[in-house]
Amino acid sequence: MSDPRAYPDRPFLAVSAAVIRDGKVLIIRRAAGIATGIYTLPGGVVEAGETLTDAVVREVREETALEI
Repeated sequence: MSDPRAYPDRPFLAVSAAVIRDGKVLIIRRAAGIATGIYTLPGGVVEAGETLTDAVVREVREETALEI
């Protein structure tokens, strides 16, 4: 079965974070899904009932183990 986000039948609300320190931008390499191996900013889909701020904090923590 293909990833339902590849060709969605509805929009997905998502967040991403530009984490900048000492003039450098944090990027991650996707480990799974349709974007495997692609370098990108950390982020992902907002869960139901979650604020945008909570979503971006959670996604960065899940993908990098960093607290922002």
